[in-house]
Amino acid sequence: MAVDDRTTNRNYPLPHPENNSNEDVHRLREAIGQIDEDVKAAFVGIAGKAPISHQHGMGDVTGLSDALAGKAPNDHPHALNDLTDVDVSTSTNNQVLMKVGTSWGPATLLIGHISGLQTALDGKVAKDGTSISIPMGTTAQRPADPSGPRLRYNTELSRFETWDGAAWAKLGISTAAEVSIAPISGIEASHVQGALGLLAARPIGGPSAGSNSVIRTNAATIDEDVAIPAGVNGMTAGPVTIAAGRTVTVSPGASWSIV
Repeated sequence: MAVDDRTTNRNYPLPHPENNSNEDVHRLREAIGQIDEDVKAAFVGIAGKAPISHQHGMGDVTGLSDALAGKAPNDHPHALNDLTDVDVSTSTNNQVLMKVGTSWGPATLLIGHISGLQTALDGKVAKDGTSISIPMGTTAQRPADPSGPRLRYNTELSRFETWDGAAWAKLGISTAAEVSIAPISGIEASHVQGALGLLAARPIGGPSAGSNSVIRTNAATIDEDVAIPAGVNGMTAGPVTIAAGRTVTVSPGASWSIV
């Protein structure tokens, strides 16, 4: 009996050294017949396949044309009102699109709509085209430690005051060193210079009252350190109070009268 040796995958009969030639001839014929059937089946299968570089028309893809028919052209436009959560039918010129609640609509932009803008504007000086509005308030309302030079009007002391980087002081005139003193008969220049120095260090008093400034005023409280230089006479309408922590120094040869 012939040895029945076969291939691993397709089980084709194989010749074997122990077989007689006439036995293996029959086995080889059987194997070739099986190979022929397999090759035929492969050709049939390949014939039903498309080439690697083949193309398809849209109609060859089932359902593609119907799906694309429900889509918009790639260059189609949209109006704002076409959006489901937008209504600009009542919009006018110079309005912006603003979201209110769950929908968008036209609105006039206000200062309050911009976060932090009102606070920033509050810190600026107001103007009306011909003058500026100076910040004002009482002594207690002074900024405690402002950054940079500041100007304000003290409604309690009825005067303008400035921040010099360390303390609030009355708004003054030029320093004595900046004023040129011409010789005046009977008046020593040092006395005039000293008076100007006093005015520069401690500026002019309160506002005047009446026609032609017939009445001069001064504050009722001295809330700064004042020094009257030698050779200068000073006068204050009383009563007047020296604020806590403040001093008035009358230099030798100077005088200060409270009337």
